[in-house]
Amino acid sequence: MKRTLAASLAALLTSTGLSLADDKPAEPAKVQWEAPSTVLPAGDCNCCEEKGQRFWGGADYLLWWLKDQPLPGPLVAVNPLGNVPALGVPGTQVLLGDGNQGRGPSSGVRATAGVWLNAECTVGVEASGFLLDQRTNTFTFSSDTAGNPAAGFPFTNPATGTATAFPIATPGVGFGNVVIATTTQLWGAEINGLFNVYRNDNLNVSLLGGFRHVNLHEKLALSNPFRLVGTDSGDTASDTFQTSNRFYGGQLGARAGLRRGKLSADLTAKIALGCNREEVNISGNDDTIVGGAIAGSSPGGIYTGPGNIGRTTQDQFTVIPEVQLKVGYDVTRNFRATVGYDYLYWNQVVRPGLQIDPQSIPAGGIPRFQRSDFWSHGISVGAEFRF
Repeated sequence: MKRTLAASLAALLTSTGLSLADDKPAEPAKVQWEAPSTVLPAGDCNCCEEKGQRFWGGADYLLWWLKDQPLPGPLVAVNPLGNVPALGVPGTQVLLGDGNQGRGPSSGVRATAGVWLNAECTVGVEASGFLLDQRTNTFTFSSDTAGNPAAGFPFTNPATGTATAFPIATPGVGFGNVVIATTTQLWGAEINGLFNVYRNDNLNVSLLGGFRHVNLHEKLALSNPFRLVGTDSGDTASDTFQTSNRFYGGQLGARAGLRRGKLSADLTAKIALGCNREEVNISGNDDTIVGGAIAGSSPGGIYTGPGNIGRTTQDQFTVIPEVQLKVGYDVTRNFRATVGYDYLYWNQVVRPGLQIDPQSIPAGGIPRFQRSDFWSHGISVGAEFRF
């Protein structure tokens, strides 16, 4: 009986213990800590580096047209009737003047290089420079050795107020020729900071600001040998008018780029404001010829004399806006072929033809420092590299 009771009690205690063990709450599952992923989603801050577009550079061939050199009025006239080639005289024909000294397009090159300075590719710097070749346009006229046709530089006699002409050729008296050559060269350089304000897979917009320099150098040179009929004696007059415009100023602008597959289009608009260092340099000379040799020389030619020979400089505030459009095709991931169009405007410059006073014969006048506007525009063909 005791054994039966003890066995029953032991079984009860054992059953109770198992039940208590089953009711014990389970331990919480262990969680393993992992470092956050360093892979950025596509299109985030390192997009330009991932696409190989942090550094860029390129070169363009330029074919630009420049505004012709202006002339102050009639400079060379002929009169086939043998009359004095003065304005208003029957038979007088103007050969050069009353307009511009025309010229063809200029070839040139442009180089560009840039880099984004931060990993997000939102702050960068870009430098660019261009150079156009020096183009010369030449006007020539020659009479025969008998002095036909009558030719001259028309002007108004200040003493009498009548129209007349300084002779280039006079039938039966003297013969000669005249050569007027004009040259123009344009070049410039700039450096800008870039600030990207919007970018997605198809469109990006950046603001820019920096420093710009533009240089326009021009010259008008005149030569007029005159000989008496039947001799090798006479004189040779020459004039040279040179002008330089050197612009230094700050620049602001914006650039928008559009991408569709391998095609791209970039539009850049900018405006520079600053100081233009203007320079006018005038020289002239007249050599007396006796028996084919120089017998003497004096300052001043046709339109130059002691009153205007010399160098004059002035500083002038000027504005240069420019617009550039480029269309490109991605030949490879890092190489793009481009064609483009550029238009540049300069509101005030000094130009050599405007420094001539056509009524200054024979005294030479005084420095005029006449200004006009200037423009250039044309096409470009080039290549861009990005890496």
